[in-house]
Amino acid sequence: MPSAFPTTNTQEADALLERIEAIDKRYQAAQRKMRSIEQLTLVLVSCSLMFGGCLALESVLKERAVINQEVSVTWKK
Repeated sequence: MPSAFPTTNTQEADALLERIEAIDKRYQAAQRKMRSIEQLTLVLVSCSLMFGGCLALESVLKERAVINQEVSVTWKK
């Protein structure tokens, strides 16, 4: 009596398994690369925002220093 389940050619199955594993390795490498790119992008954006904030704070502090200096001069008179 024949088997209810067809038998597979082990060479075909092995070749298919090797192809699947190769595809999986490429996928994993691409995922690592994308993760690295995402992290680098996040760091660069964060640094840019911090730098912009520092520039804005610097101009505000300069304006306040000028105002404080004027107030100080006025009180001395």
